[in-house]
Amino acid sequence: APPSLLIHGNADKAVPVSQALLFAAALREAGAREVRLMTFDAEGHFVFEGQKVVTYPAMFSFFDAALRR
Repeated sequence: APPSLLIHGNADKAVPVSQALLFAAALREAGAREVRLMTFDAEGHFVFEGQKVVTYPAMFSFFDAALRR
């Protein structure tokens, strides 16, 4: 499995955070070299945009590291 960055809001009513936890575990079990799971309290389904001060730099850093391997 490829390196993966998961970003999820704990208050997401469309996709429960438990799904992100299960997906992260499944990726690790499948042999993913790197799995990063970022969760945000009191954030819903659009956490990526709502927390862009944190999520954008994390995304850029993740892709920079993953693509340089």
